[in-house]
Amino acid sequence: PVLGFDSPVTYLQSNPAGVAQAITVDPVLPTSSTYGDSFTVTATGGDSGISLVFTSAGGCSNIDNVYTMTSGVTACQVIVNQAGDETYNAATQYSGSVTASKIALEITADAQSKNFGDADPELTYSTTSGSLINPDALSGSLSRAAGTAVGTYAITIGSLSAGSNYDITYVPATLTINKARIAVTGTKVYDGEIEILGSELAAQGVLGQTFTVSGSASMRTKNVQTNATLANVSGLTLSESGNGLLSNYENIAVSDTSVTITKKNVTLTAPTIVKTYDGGYTYTMTSDDLSNMSSQLVAGDRVVGASVTFASKD
Repeated sequence: PVLGFDSPVTYLQSNPAGVAQAITVDPVLPTSSTYGDSFTVTATGGDSGISLVFTSAGGCSNIDNVYTMTSGVTACQVIVNQAGDETYNAATQYSGSVTASKIALEITADAQSKNFGDADPELTYSTTSGSLINPDALSGSLSRAAGTAVGTYAITIGSLSAGSNYDITYVPATLTINKARIAVTGTKVYDGEIEILGSELAAQGVLGQTFTVSGSASMRTKNVQTNATLANVSGLTLSESGNGLLSNYENIAVSDTSVTITKKNVTLTAPTIVKTYDGGYTYTMTSDDLSNMSSQLVAGDRVVGASVTFASKD
């Protein structure tokens, strides 16, 4: 009542106890979801008809009730709210968690090979199971066990990585270092011999490595030749000279050889010639003369014909 007035006063009182609302998620959230995958949350609220509001936190994002995993490590928090009005109370917030799972990738290394002394080939690989989510990419590189000698070396995963959202299973391979070949070369002046001595040959490997040659081998011909292969190498022996190991090389073959025989410079001295005056300027060597001149050659080579021209016929 108000002092000084006789009319009644009406009190308006609101109802503090609104109609309760509850949010139900059915079917229940998945236990886990893989990075990059999506799942749909089906939820119902109270009878107010007010729309449910879906939000997210942690390792996911959402558009309305569709959630996409943005992490393979951090769990996704699914949050659902429904507001109230003058009749209905706001529903108690729903919050659920979905465990994050990594994408399984299988990386298989490619077997590689090279010859001793060569540079390593690129260590390559392929993805044999699983795939990356765009724009994710593999980074880093494979590596191999240390060593330069002939043999096999394990190719390891090295620094190769797809990041924390991926679980890589690595299938290893090997790098094989094969034996190199030795080049056997030699040059000598023609001496009429078909044999060439090891001391006249040089054996060159890779990386500046050299070897000593002993013994002898037959050439295909005793005559002048350029970069010709030997007829055989069975009589040659290689030995280490301190800067390389023969275990890193194949046994030498004929195809590894190259021999050059250069011409021998010869100055022939003509024999003393006596002839009866015949008014001519020339003289044809006799067999005795030719034999005399042939004795100045090597290995039984012979002068088969020669003539002399005199400055005067007298």
